[in-house]
Amino acid sequence: MEPLKKSKRFSGPEGPVVLAILDGVGIGKYEEGDIVRQANTPTLDWLAANGLASSLKAHGTAVGMPSEDDMGNSDIGHNALGCGRVFAQGASLVNNAIEEGILFDGAVWRELIENVTTHDSRLHFIGLFSDGNVHSHIDHLEAMLTQAKNQGVKQACVHILLDGRDVPPTSALEYVNRLENYLAALKEDSDIDFAIASGGGRMKITMDRYQANWKWWSWAGKPMSWGKAEHSKARTMPSESCDRKIQMLSTRICRRLSYPAMGSPWVRLLKMTASYFSISGETGPSR
Repeated sequence: MEPLKKSKRFSGPEGPVVLAILDGVGIGKYEEGDIVRQANTPTLDWLAANGLASSLKAHGTAVGMPSEDDMGNSDIGHNALGCGRVFAQGASLVNNAIEEGILFDGAVWRELIENVTTHDSRLHFIGLFSDGNVHSHIDHLEAMLTQAKNQGVKQACVHILLDGRDVPPTSALEYVNRLENYLAALKEDSDIDFAIASGGGRMKITMDRYQANWKWWSWAGKPMSWGKAEHSKARTMPSESCDRKIQMLSTRICRRLSYPAMGSPWVRLLKMTASYFSISGETGPSR
């Protein structure tokens, strides 16, 4: 990689330079809802009028994301600021690795597949579950599941970390339904046993970095890591008694998180996950 060269076209001051990150400040397209544009910002206005001023894109291909539909965020900004050129972000790198087969030719993937096929064991996947594309994309999961099937894996467990931050907070069923349909299609011409095994919400349970409540994390962490949890349920739809407990649980979660009362889609999601979770402590996550 060649080092950056000083521009011959720039004759402005040499510095020093101050890089100030103003969280939440940007240049919007529309005045409605643009608080920065409507606010009193005399210093920013003066700098724009009297200093060296320009605007840069902070999303899409300009910052190394796969498409113009991909939003920017702090992670992307950290990787792009000050580079002076465009580097591929993680989402682009993974896309390329899958499309070119580099991921599946790697030593880690080959070791995993060899271990699973040799011992007739389960292959486990765990990760953020959405198409937000900042931290993950469901396309990558589907590609790995397909490749695992093609390489002879018979059992796979998917541990889903529901997003709600890179995507809308109540969009979980959209991705659960998509994966369920995808798994059903994979099973049509084979006897594989691929299923959602466990999971939990990103912000309060599985990836909470704010309150760091160990007890809450253990509700998802124990089933995902050790196949253990407080309650058990076989892979069948919940009984009437379990159904009532699920309804009560959904109400408790709503109150704890200050959400509106959950409608039938949320209860349906709880039922679905209850039917798949391994929470007996005696069997693996896919049982």
